Amino acid sequence: MTKCQTTAKMEKMTSLKTYIVRDKDIMGGAPIIVGTRIPAERLVALLEFGYTEEKIRKQFPHLDIKKIRGAVSELAAIGLSSY
Repeated sequence: MTKCQTTAKMEKMTSLKTYIVRDKDIMGGAPIIVGTRIPAERLVALLEFGYTEEKIRKQFPHLDIKKIRGAVSELAAIGLSSY
């Protein structure tokens, strides 16, 4: 991807915080974990079902602990409904 393509992609993304973003072309604009197609709602559901960070990592091996913790912190601070 060229620098111009990357810049254009970033411009169409709506940053909600650092780890949760919206992109109208990904998941219909639903809040997702940055750099993935994982909806923030999915992360909340997994946590509600008692998944640990390690279980989430096993389900999504490309998702690092820093993003999981960052997304959880943002969701806890603001709440999913604010996104």
